[in-house]
Amino acid sequence: MVTMLLLCTMFVVALAWIANAINDTLMQAQAIESDVTAEFASGQRAMEAGRTLLAEANAEANADKIRQAEAAFSAARQRFIQARRLIDSNPVIQRWESIPGAASYVKPRRDAVDRLADASTAISDAANAIAAIDARLIAHDPSIPAPAALEQVLSNSGPYIGAIEGRLLLARVQPASSITQAAVIG
Repeated sequence: MVTMLLLCTMFVVALAWIANAINDTLMQAQAIESDVTAEFASGQRAMEAGRTLLAEANAEANADKIRQAEAAFSAARQRFIQARRLIDSNPVIQRWESIPGAASYVKPRRDAVDRLADASTAISDAANAIAAIDARLIAHDPSIPAPAALEQVLSNSGPYIGAIEGRLLLARVQPASSITQAAVIG
């Protein structure tokens, strides 16, 4: 009788420990999700600010606003990189990816965050290259007629144009269906 009571007590304690561990893990997962979401939201706000500044800079031929736009695009890039870093370096995620049953749930979601972060970083890089071309257009020699100035700027902007093309291609290569699928399944 005492042995049975002791076994039942140990079983209840083990169940309580398991429930506590699961609760702690879920709370950590929610904190990770919140942190990663905040980084993406911050990056998106910086991209929007950069876009607005770049539009204003072009309308006003304002080089200072272009520099501000470049800073905003760079800040966005850092937020997207940080979002990836948060998810990739998290020990809870790493631990769950090592458990066969949990890995099939966790890994596709981490991969989706990585692809979204990579695509977002590529877009912010392309935006910075566009801002660099805009800066060259605004700073052209006013004694050169506009068509000739445009031709000169564009002919000297090959590396920027190549960077834009390459970064946007990288962003497009990220399989959007897998990003969406992971978000819908979750």
